[in-house]
Amino acid sequence: MSAESIIAEQKPSNLSAMADRWDHEWIKYFRRSPDYFVDNSKIDTDVRARIDAVKGAVSRPVDLLSASNPVWRIWAVAVYPQEIWQRAVADLGCGPGAIGRTMGHVTRHFLGVDFARLPLHVARIISPPTCTYVSRYEIEELAKFYGTRDVVFSRNVFIHQNYEQARQLAAVGAMLLKPGGILAADFFDPSNKDVRDPKQRGISRLAKDDLDQDRPTVGYYFEQHEIQEIARDCGLKVEMIERVPERNWRIVRMRR
Repeated sequence: MSAESIIAEQKPSNLSAMADRWDHEWIKYFRRSPDYFVDNSKIDTDVRARIDAVKGAVSRPVDLLSASNPVWRIWAVAVYPQEIWQRAVADLGCGPGAIGRTMGHVTRHFLGVDFARLPLHVARIISPPTCTYVSRYEIEELAKFYGTRDVVFSRNVFIHQNYEQARQLAAVGAMLLKPGGILAADFFDPSNKDVRDPKQRGISRLAKDDLDQDRPTVGYYFEQHEIQEIARDCGLKVEMIERVPERNWRIVRMRR
């Protein structure tokens, strides 16, 4: 088993169907908030403050999951400043560039990847020239970036993937990484209920449950050994698993 073989299993028709599914979901999101359309393609006061915060923290020690780390404080991404400053970075599940439009100003190159096509059109307009956005179903275009990323991260995406979907997503991340590169992701870990208990589960699911076709944003709970299995299948080594109860996340950092 390898990341390459997992990706080879993916059928273009299935990827296209997922793109349609998430395009419809993004139409709902766009109706709710105009914030998705904020244009950060040029450096303004807010962007400058973010650049200065990351640059200023590159050479000093910070705690990964605390306010002392500007990458966590600004974007809630579990990587260190020196791991993204003037580096090649990728965001799995980038949506309309909510992170890339500002983080793209501190990276050497920012690659955004998403199932959906609709939000990627928005992302290309509101992001700086250092950003490139590609859909998962654009297999040949995405393959051009294999082995080029220092860091791949995913925020609020793995939480909505069941076991097989998470396995495929991690495989994409692994293929994008350079040897020694980091994949940082958040998995669903509710602090207010035990999802393993059917009486408490609600609309949440277990990792190996079928994908909920009617609710793309359902949370899937992974046991720690299931996260380890996915990492192993993709040629990754888990270096850290840490709970963030206030966000219902379990932060995982893996290295290729």
